[in-house]
Amino acid sequence: MRCLSIANVLKAKKHTIHFLCLDLPGNFIAFIKESGYPVTSLPYIESHTGSQEYSRWLTRPEEIDAQQFLLHCDEASLVIVDHYGIGSRWESLVRETLQCPIIAIDDLVRDHEADLIIDQTLARQPEEYTSRAQILSGQEYAILAPTFCLHREQALERSGYTMPPRILVSFGGIDEHNMTLKALEQLSQHSFQVTVLLSERSPHYQTISRFAERYEHITHITFCSKMAELMLQHDIAIGAPGTTSWERACLGLPSIIVPIANNQQTMCQKLAQHGIALAIEPNDIDRLTDHIEQLLHQWHTLHRNSLAVCDGLGAFRVASAINQFAIPEKRISLRRATLSDAQLTFQWQQHPDTRRYALTKKTPSWEEHLAWFTNKLKSYTDYFYLIVKDGVNVGVVRLDRQKAHHYLVSIYIDPNCYGQGLAIAALSNLDTIHPHIHIHATVLVENVASQALFKRANYQQVSATSFIRSPILEEAL
Repeated sequence: MRCLSIANVLKAKKHTIHFLCLDLPGNFIAFIKESGYPVTSLPYIESHTGSQEYSRWLTRPEEIDAQQFLLHCDEASLVIVDHYGIGSRWESLVRETLQCPIIAIDDLVRDHEADLIIDQTLARQPEEYTSRAQILSGQEYAILAPTFCLHREQALERSGYTMPPRILVSFGGIDEHNMTLKALEQLSQHSFQVTVLLSERSPHYQTISRFAERYEHITHITFCSKMAELMLQHDIAIGAPGTTSWERACLGLPSIIVPIANNQQTMCQKLAQHGIALAIEPNDIDRLTDHIEQLLHQWHTLHRNSLAVCDGLGAFRVASAINQFAIPEKRISLRRATLSDAQLTFQWQQHPDTRRYALTKKTPSWEEHLAWFTNKLKSYTDYFYLIVKDGVNVGVVRLDRQKAHHYLVSIYIDPNCYGQGLAIAALSNLDTIHPHIHIHATVLVENVASQALFKRANYQQVSATSFIRSPILEEAL
């Protein structure tokens, strides 16, 4: 589903998308087709029983799978691959044959022969990979369906929870160990309003369906195409760690997480350490109601911490990076500011050319700048970016939230880098990463260059000093 989320953004940016999927039991091929994409089904041939669990998921050696892929794909501008059983051998064969960049999605720090690696693991550092590829790592690259960032605006307005709390239970589509039933047995004894999400593909589907029918306050659904809306209707989530953890965090939905696979233990620990969720072991689910009471006491803290760790824009950030490969001349990017940027931005702020058209004429002292800078970095509603060209910091662009769906943009360039088209490129990057909001700009009448800049960037002038860019790329949302 991560590939589908990226595809939705790239399609809206006029890329042509084609999926190639292995025709395994329980696949999402029909769903991808219903989403409007052509799909080539690769035949399911059981010819591999490797020693590694992930390689067995592929059902055959990487080399054979790569050959099958290349039989159906003889040309591509770039290839995006997301499978734990596919690694450096597959990537090397495909890249050598198609002569195009390979983008690998991973969260296990495996060996890759890719040009770009995306790893959305919480606090993952690029240095953990030995690959020569460009690494996009950490939770800001969590790949969610684009609708999550849109609904996040509603979550930012949320002030608390209802009583009795509304609880969403989801342990994935299969839930092999039937943790769903164990949770429901505890929840059924109380007045919580419970929604349980479990698909017909689960071996425990009938058991859960019959159990839910016995209780008026438990609703069982098999599929939800509007997951963000469903989560917003609930106060607490109970489930396993994984991609769904980022969906819950984006919407500030406090959760109780239960690791049901060995590869979820590390993720579970990190989420708990960052104050995003309460983690319990499977054998502790008999005390689930005690943990719910504990969570409610911490609800507001967990809500804020969750919002701070994931903003739902990962798919758009990935699309921005992919554009760098698809259109090599566009080597201007945005990166999140860090405390180490305080001195450089202070120097730019002090420059007379920066202050000439600033809305605040007073030049800040170092102490004032550092205090302001530190507070900005703490905000989970605002965005503070450094503009980067070929690895060099060349300016700043910020988005300050005014109200739901409305942000004020501020941009300035290193005075030594004027006249290089950096500002218009930075605004174009904002369009890619933040297509879902209204962006306002306030520009002094005498600042002729900036007035012309925002007009070129397709902002509508609504008064002598005010410009606005309405939401764009709505088909991706």
